[in-house]
Amino acid sequence: MKNIILLCILMLAFLGCSDNEEFTPTNTERNLFDLPDFSSEQEMEIRRNFHASTGVYLLFNDSLGWREVTTPQGTYTTCDILDLNYNITSKILHSFEFTYLKDIEEKKQAVNFLENEVLSMLPTSFYPHAILLVDDFLFSEYVFFLGLQPAKITGAYPTYHATVVGCNGVLQMNESDRYSYKREILKGILMKSYALLEDKEYTDFYQYSDAYYGSYNPYNEEVMELGFLNVYNRFFYYEKENDIIGFIMETFSMTEKEFEEKYAAWPIVLQKQKALVKILERNGITVY
Repeated sequence: MKNIILLCILMLAFLGCSDNEEFTPTNTERNLFDLPDFSSEQEMEIRRNFHASTGVYLLFNDSLGWREVTTPQGTYTTCDILDLNYNITSKILHSFEFTYLKDIEEKKQAVNFLENEVLSMLPTSFYPHAILLVDDFLFSEYVFFLGLQPAKITGAYPTYHATVVGCNGVLQMNESDRYSYKREILKGILMKSYALLEDKEYTDFYQYSDAYYGSYNPYNEEVMELGFLNVYNRFFYYEKENDIIGFIMETFSMTEKEFEEKYAAWPIVLQKQKALVKILERNGITVY
């Protein structure tokens, strides 16, 4: 009897919905990456010109915009904040501390550097969706079992919603330091965007260690003799993803000569790195 009553209630509820009734989702007109709520007219001009030129949304702080929220208890205003810990499957526990660019002139110079000296080294397909451009930032990463690690300064860090890029005094650097720092930023961008290439594009790189990826290392062999830069621990070899990210980070952390000298005793490491450089350059990325 209870089931029959429940079925009748559901049928009445269904019939109560008119075929002509329209449902309009809220906030669909809001592009959170293009709101002027926290930007002056001059700043919005810089941001929109940058997007028109590169297709990348530009932010100068992590406050996106104001939004009205209506609940049974009333209406209130809240601020949408850029969520740098969001991931499709979970929340990633990272911590960021920003120092923002101070004035319009600094922002103009920083944007000019970013567009003409950094992004120019990448094909447009590798550009981030959005960039949060700041003076500098401290980044702390949560490591399982070890907790939040000590904060460190870095050039760029990619997240799901945006890539954070810090200038870190690059506009006052000499030519050599400036070149190294540009590659530091590229390293951060490529940590995520390398995956935009199909896996088969990296075949020439993977072939050297294909037989070992993710497998058990029963004899605790010297991993660099097999072409690995590192391992999860002494018992297991890296998966493909960790292997390629490790090589990207190391390649963009030093000059070509420095890499060759550092790994001169491990020929497979050198061969893999040269294969990776060829792959990246073939796809429009300036490595050296």
